[in-house]
Amino acid sequence: MEACLLSFIVGNLVANNLPILFTVNELLVTAVLIGSAIILRYYKIASVLIGLCSVSAFMQWQSLSPIVADNQAQTRIIQAKVTQVSTEVAADGQIQQKLNVVVACVYIDNRCQRSVLQPQTKLRLSYYRAAVALELDQVAKLTVKLKPARGFNNESGFDFQRWLISQNIFATGYIIKAQVLTEHESKRAGWHRELKTLYKNYLYSDLMLALTTGDRSWMTDEHWQLLRTTGTAHLLAISGLHLGLVFAGCYWILRLLFLPWRTSSYFVYQTLIKLCALFCVWFFYFFCEQSIPILRACIFISVWVGCGFIRVNWGSQARFLFALALILCILPLSPLSMSFWLSFAAVAIVLISLHLMKSLRLNQHHVLLRMVYLQFAISILLLPVQMLYFQLLPTASLPANLLAIPWVSLIILPCLVLAALSNFILSQSISQFLLNIAEANLSWLFNCLQWFEQHFVALPSSQMYLLVVVCCIAWIMLWWFRPASKVFKPAFVFILPTAIGFASQLSINHASWRVHMLDVGQGLAVLLEDGQSAVLYDTGDKFSSGFNLFEAVVQPLLVARGLELKHVVISHSDKDHAGGIENVAELWPNAHIYQGQKGCEQVDGKVWLNLTWQSWLNVNADNSNNGSCVVCISKASTNMCLTGDIEKQTEHWLLQQVNFVQLLPVDLLLVAHHGSKTSTSEAFIQAVAPKVAWISRGHLNRFNHPHPTVVARIQNQQSTIYDTSLNGHTKLHLFNSGELKIQSYLPSNLAPWYRSGLN
Repeated sequence: MEACLLSFIVGNLVANNLPILFTVNELLVTAVLIGSAIILRYYKIASVLIGLCSVSAFMQWQSLSPIVADNQAQTRIIQAKVTQVSTEVAADGQIQQKLNVVVACVYIDNRCQRSVLQPQTKLRLSYYRAAVALELDQVAKLTVKLKPARGFNNESGFDFQRWLISQNIFATGYIIKAQVLTEHESKRAGWHRELKTLYKNYLYSDLMLALTTGDRSWMTDEHWQLLRTTGTAHLLAISGLHLGLVFAGCYWILRLLFLPWRTSSYFVYQTLIKLCALFCVWFFYFFCEQSIPILRACIFISVWVGCGFIRVNWGSQARFLFALALILCILPLSPLSMSFWLSFAAVAIVLISLHLMKSLRLNQHHVLLRMVYLQFAISILLLPVQMLYFQLLPTASLPANLLAIPWVSLIILPCLVLAALSNFILSQSISQFLLNIAEANLSWLFNCLQWFEQHFVALPSSQMYLLVVVCCIAWIMLWWFRPASKVFKPAFVFILPTAIGFASQLSINHASWRVHMLDVGQGLAVLLEDGQSAVLYDTGDKFSSGFNLFEAVVQPLLVARGLELKHVVISHSDKDHAGGIENVAELWPNAHIYQGQKGCEQVDGKVWLNLTWQSWLNVNADNSNNGSCVVCISKASTNMCLTGDIEKQTEHWLLQQVNFVQLLPVDLLLVAHHGSKTSTSEAFIQAVAPKVAWISRGHLNRFNHPHPTVVARIQNQQSTIYDTSLNGHTKLHLFNSGELKIQSYLPSNLAPWYRSGLN
């Protein structure tokens, strides 16, 4: 049975990363093959095929929804229930909200219609300048502008699209109009409101709210960055650790309460206590944000405990595999989530470590020593996953987690849970007393974490050779001790390829410099670097919610490649080009920022990254776009030009500048103003005659950039076009030999299915 479960799991993992999904006809043919394999008793093959079909079958079911089926920008009127909500008040007093909603039905001809077979589609929406703030669990009639779930396709940084799909969210957008259909406040919304009122005056209110409800909307950048660099960010996610503590706490409290009935029927006594403790776990899920990671943890605990009810003689590995397979049956897209890998990798490492400790008789040591052994194994063996998702190697992870996990688990979290219960059941004075204890402990903990951050360096992924060494050592140790269990032996096989895979990334790149056109949506950010230092042309956008593209896209690339940002050139003051200036000044205080006429003039003649920089700014420009600082970078016979948002007036002016004309033709041109029809005139594109043209724009943007006439002009010059909406993050490599090479993140024949659309 364990082999069949493992086969199904492998099939599902492969299916989540296949470049295409199976069609309905292909699923029917595969179903026949599965039936044949079962009849012939090839159960492992049947299990693999079921796993391969699980993702495609789930997406075929989701496509019954008209929202998912129409894989384009669309305006819909829907009836939906709010399942998660984050509310902020902007500087001008306007209410702004981020919501997750579940669509009950779509209005067609003024009738709300949904077939019984149609799934309830989940959406992630923004509500700008909300006339009436929507509340948790409210049902509302919404007029929404939607587009398919999509993020920013860059080699570094948070993969928003992958996260959305893993949460079963297949479209995003914004609310145009809202009409609340249920006025009464739900119990859960009332509890959340009371907790927010209770926490709001505490210094660590953001952490308190995240630990008790899973709501991280109050989370400050300072606290998040500290947790991330010390490898303790997982403590904020309500997962198996939190729910396990809830189960254990409820179990022991109920065991004491039901102690008089222990002797009459011990099996009934144990079963009743465990059922009540499981009820507490599921109630906690209902009380929290009801996110998929919490649901996975609830299912896992229920399976683990449920096996004891029916007296199934399964070992820990069989229970683990069965719980994992059941979760993948219910939530087949879970492997696209980072939290899935962190959670189940941690559980697997704990099981393997316990088996090793038993083989080496380390389980006879003191309980504190055994905790140290387990935490050491988790910290070391989770490094590949953390490096993959965070582009950082947190060297402080081991000591920080050794301190933080018991501190949070045994003191802070129990105090917060008891404080919440006291606020609802007993008195607010008891609740405040417990919160003061939690606040003091959070303060002490964060002081310790700050010390770890100062004395332990978080290494960038560019120093990946250290990870390779760690993986090789771990593999040698595991292979040397060779545990007897057949189920855990495949772990040896997986660790060595991991080390080899990372080592393959260490090949020496002889490029003297690289240019990165980053996917920042409807904005611009171009990074030039030589492997050590970097110069940035524009920062990308910043939104009223505080989210900015410099921190989300540019900074992760700088960290991942171990680069120092030396200079920043701002083409002009439009928000989609200069939105991240404040964040640059905060994160890179020594970086020089060149902005405006004076800054553009200072760039001219500079030699940065062993490249010659020239700049032009039309002082007689008739608008801010035409006042963009144009920069051309040259080395030997290779040159490229970055044009900001200039329009035809400045293009005509540039062609009259002798030092600009001398550079023509260019190897690479950044197409001005995202491909707007007001730019890239026929005369200009013929004079510049680029070999490669780059267009930076947002997917399905409301300006319809790039304009078809502009694309036609560029194609008439036989130029190769790279578009961030279609190609994602694009890199130009200049080698010492003078050879140019361009790589793009998309498209790829090996890219997973969700990159090319949900259908």
